[in-house]
Amino acid sequence: MKLIILAAGNKLTRLDDRNNIPKSLLKYDKDETILEHQIKTFSNFGITNPIIVGGYGILRIMEAFPSLKYYYNKNWETTKSLYSLYCALDEFNDDLIVSYADVVYDASSIKNLLELENDVSIIYDSAWKNRHEGRSQTFQDEAEKVFC
Repeated sequence: MKLIILAAGNKLTRLDDRNNIPKSLLKYDKDETILEHQIKTFSNFGITNPIIVGGYGILRIMEAFPSLKYYYNKNWETTKSLYSLYCALDEFNDDLIVSYADVVYDASSIKNLLELENDVSIIYDSAWKNRHEGRSQTFQDEAEKVFC
């Protein structure tokens, strides 16, 4: 089983506009970044050596995690997630988990995902809309496009 983490984008929010830090390198808690938390959580289930598809800030991510395998989306400024995933096409020779780099998982979510026997499974936050209350209407409209 392989884990491909999509980390190419630069969708600036109120969280990540400080020092132009990629969202995956923002602190999840005082001890670890979002990406560190992802790697640790997946490794608890035997999924090690994630593959990163980067673009914006890839050098900063590579400095923080030099031992990982990387693909570079040279068109990160004009493409979306599917194009980034396509950059790692060589990895499509095993079961895959594909994740965005700025998602925080708990162990139960990963456990539930791995127990599924479907060809394709998607996990999502069923309470995502509640977590985004108070954000701008533009954000809500953009998020709604993903939800539809």
